Amino acid sequence: MPRLVKRFCSKVACPVIYWVLSSFAAPCLAQSWPDLANPAPAVGGGSEDSAVIVAIENYAFVAPIPGAKANANAWYDYFIKTRKIPFRHVFRRVDSDVTAEDMNRLAAHAARVVGKDGMLWFVFIGHGAPSSDGKDGLLVGVDAQQKAESLEARGLPQSRLLSTIIKGQAKTIVAVIDACFSGRGVEGSQLVAGLQPMVTVQAGIPEDPRLVVLTAAKGNEFAGQLPGVQRPAFSYLILGGLRGWADEAGDGQITADELHSYADGILSTMVKDRTQTPVLMGDGSTVLARSAGEKGPDLAELVKQEVPGSASFKFRVSALPEVPKANAPSILAEAVPRATEPSALSAEDTGIDFGSVVVAALEKYDAAVKFEQGSASAEDKAAKWRQLGATVPAYAKLSTKRAQDWTRYAEESAVAAAVEFDKSSASPREKAAKWRDVAAKVSSQKDAALNNAREWERYAAELAAIKKRLSRS
Repeated sequence: MPRLVKRFCSKVACPVIYWVLSSFAAPCLAQSWPDLANPAPAVGGGSEDSAVIVAIENYAFVAPIPGAKANANAWYDYFIKTRKIPFRHVFRRVDSDVTAEDMNRLAAHAARVVGKDGMLWFVFIGHGAPSSDGKDGLLVGVDAQQKAESLEARGLPQSRLLSTIIKGQAKTIVAVIDACFSGRGVEGSQLVAGLQPMVTVQAGIPEDPRLVVLTAAKGNEFAGQLPGVQRPAFSYLILGGLRGWADEAGDGQITADELHSYADGILSTMVKDRTQTPVLMGDGSTVLARSAGEKGPDLAELVKQEVPGSASFKFRVSALPEVPKANAPSILAEAVPRATEPSALSAEDTGIDFGSVVVAALEKYDAAVKFEQGSASAEDKAAKWRQLGATVPAYAKLSTKRAQDWTRYAEESAVAAAVEFDKSSASPREKAAKWRDVAAKVSSQKDAALNNAREWERYAAELAAIKKRLSRS
């Protein structure tokens, strides 16, 4: 900026003019990469598809990823406006709405609503980390701290995500993972002491011929941003490829191989601050989209331009404050006894000489047996037997035993149901309520159930505090 202009602006207090002039004087490289804000022309083909886009630009406790939300918005427009996927089948979540539970819940929902001839998409733009044993990759949720145990607890394993989305009836399933699982930052330092790099990028990939996985980098590499632009490179290039940039064959169709080749070619020739090698798993000949006919940027011109510095983000332990943990509680009891329904009554069970029982009493007994064979709840069946024992002394012993059997079954069923509910994608508040209901109904598990309810309430409160903090930032 010329000294005279700067002096003039400072004297007349016109910072806006100074900013405009400075902007025109700055390098124009960013304008050479299309910002993808305008959707590509409609090509359709998505009437039976479903899609999830997850992007975390502002993590609660770890470094941000500039441009993640811009990429997510461009993907959303592509699915809705270019591919024409029904609005109700496209799910976009960013920042504070993205925990590990949120991601898996959305993936499961998308798998349920996709059509049998449709394509199921899952796009993740955020931080990744290796699992503690180095055999799987973790998609790190917004509430994770930069500690090994927190990354593990608040990250969604890639294997679990893929196992969830292949449960759908989709004809083709596509996961685009713009994250690295190396456990190292841009300068090669470990993100968290003690993390092991991924043993192999193939770890955690279920066998399913419908599944295509495109990942931003090999297990020992770093996934960063476009040269000179604050946009996560891999998800940007894959989306550009789908819009038409990757149509190498010129046949109007974009295959998985073409997408991978396009992104790999750019990252291998234009990125200077790291080695980033995209990975394709699955059938590369799978056609993923019709080309919208859009031409990509002039790569030859971009290569010749000098990139001023590195736009890569840094992800360092030292920059993190000590904060309260927001880790979900473990399940109350993995080894809960299986609920076993009482067996049908036999003559030996009664121990009663029916010849000595009056007809009216036998009628009440028959009514209790018939009620037991019906669809009433275990609690109601126990109550029916207690009522019989109270009104017919001859049946008191049998009725007490039968009522105890049905009460035990009801309690076992309630605990087993709560354990399964704990594994679901329900909210922490809903899980807490479930355990409080168990505490009220199952006296033998009251203390343990109340403790688990309090743990879920603690977790819910910490998540709320995290979201409140993010909303202020």
